[in-house]
Amino acid sequence: MSIKSVRDVDRVGWLFFLVVSVPMVLLGVWMVFHLTYGSFGVFARIVAGILLGIVMAGVVSAVVNEVLYRLHLSRQKARRKEEKRKKR
Repeated sequence: MSIKSVRDVDRVGWLFFLVVSVPMVLLGVWMVFHLTYGSFGVFARIVAGILLGIVMAGVVSAVVNEVLYRLHLSRQKARRKEEKRKKR
């Protein structure tokens, strides 16, 4: 991966989502197997766990992206404030 592709925000966001989704899917399947009764089918448990894991990964990646966006805004605001101060 080159530096230019790492700075592409969309690419990094999707890559982060994919990396986070793998352990979250495993956690989701484990949770569904422990929280459901034995009468619930195995295939249904696996699918429910995958869906739960993807939703959890989406929430985690959305929170991380929001934090990174807010940090970027605060840096940009500080940079603008510094430029205004230098112009005076």
